[in-house]
Amino acid sequence: MTGIKINKLTAMNVRALEEVMEPGEVTLTATTATFHVRDAGRVLSERMAPFPSQGHPRASLHAVLRKVLAASPTGEK
Repeated sequence: MTGIKINKLTAMNVRALEEVMEPGEVTLTATTATFHVRDAGRVLSERMAPFPSQGHPRASLHAVLRKVLAASPTGEK
């Protein structure tokens, strides 16, 4: 999947994405993220894996992941 746009992100959501995504994989504004990768849900899950289960950036990334999965036309998990 590519081109998924997520709205209503918090500053912490955006900061977490800046920390874990590579340049070109996502376009960020203050409150939105547009993913330019295939299977954004899988990519986010893999990037979250090394972090502790609580706190930043894991909690912020999990919130974004839920939004990505909800926006997925195939409902991928």
